[in-house]
Amino acid sequence: MLASLFWDPDLVFFQLPLLGRPLVWYGVLFALGFFLSFLRIKRLLANRMAESAIKDFKKSASLYADRLLWAEVIGTLIGARIGHILFYDLAYYKAHPGEIIAIWHGGLASHGGVIGILAALLLFHRWVGRRYPLSFLRLVDLMAVSVPIACVFIRLGNFMNQEILGTLSNLPWAVVFGHPADGSLPAPRHPVQLYEALAYLDIFIFLYFAYRLPA
Repeated sequence: MLASLFWDPDLVFFQLPLLGRPLVWYGVLFALGFFLSFLRIKRLLANRMAESAIKDFKKSASLYADRLLWAEVIGTLIGARIGHILFYDLAYYKAHPGEIIAIWHGGLASHGGVIGILAALLLFHRWVGRRYPLSFLRLVDLMAVSVPIACVFIRLGNFMNQEILGTLSNLPWAVVFGHPADGSLPAPRHPVQLYEALAYLDIFIFLYFAYRLPA
């Protein structure tokens, strides 16, 4: 049975004027996911600080969430980049060290990003978080119930990039990727990026209604 969708989108969302650099779909979706995660964290923090009778708890929650967002983004990017370099293409980066910082050329590993986030949270809690009524374990809980929405948009970005391909399939919803990132030939495949995005969305919705931050 033929695939129901031929997928070969333009990777560029917008061409930045003056700078001469493209703003790609993956970056836009990545940023959108982190922003939605930030809004969820900010809401939970405001609730927690209100329960703790902190003065100006909305302002305190906003400041904490802003700083946490920067720690999360920096930790994710550094960890994901190092993970990609170490696990996938170390020989290339040894030969081209100038490419290590060129994240706009692609190359982020999600498992490295997880390690980077945990490291960033440890440092954040040590230097910033102790001023607030939230233990490190509660901070990790907070991230766990908020990050799945970011993962939804990251996997949509992978779908736009035609990467992390599924196995061959003859199912009617299989997708033919016109220019797979791994250089393979176009063929009907499971859209595993969308499967994962839906799974993360289900997890987020479940945790959204089930989670209550303990006092």
